[in-house]
Amino acid sequence: MQVSNKQELRKSLLDRRSKLSGAFREEAAEAIFRKIEKLPAYTLADKLLIYVSNEQELSTRRLLSYALDTGREVYCPRCVPGGNDMVFRRVRSLSDLKKGSFGLLEPDMTCEAGSFTDQSLCVTPALAFDRQGYRIGYGRGYYDKFFCTFPGIKLGLCYEGFLLDDVFRDGSDVPVDVIMTEKKLVYPDK
Repeated sequence: MQVSNKQELRKSLLDRRSKLSGAFREEAAEAIFRKIEKLPAYTLADKLLIYVSNEQELSTRRLLSYALDTGREVYCPRCVPGGNDMVFRRVRSLSDLKKGSFGLLEPDMTCEAGSFTDQSLCVTPALAFDRQGYRIGYGRGYYDKFFCTFPGIKLGLCYEGFLLDDVFRDGSDVPVDVIMTEKKLVYPDK
């Protein structure tokens, strides 16, 4: 993939991801779920922060349901209108999720906002990650801004083929601590 800037890379990755088969997506999501449920950062986490995946993203639906069913304290992001801020709100059941910003499922406004510790785990979406833990998302910087004050562990999820050498990071980008693909766990070179 030969691209010269972040916008071209994002467009290329979105196109590539849209061509992944449903069967591949399901297998990758299952493999990721099996790895996360055994990961010490997950089993020892006091709170789980997790995105609610759309159809194109690596699915978090099984992990989200599992965490709720096993009594974990679960928080999902809600975008704040008019900026690039998001607040993670406690979700006690899937019925707490309503269609919100960008057509994504988000916690209802009545759900309590969370406060987090260094034992909290944030499962983070991306189109791709580079080997230093930097992500390329959709270009609005919600996670980078949130990570500036988040004290916990940042776990990035992506498909194996979307682990790259460079994502054209800039000064406002914040790396994750660990990257998980359907095939492996990667501790970024820092």
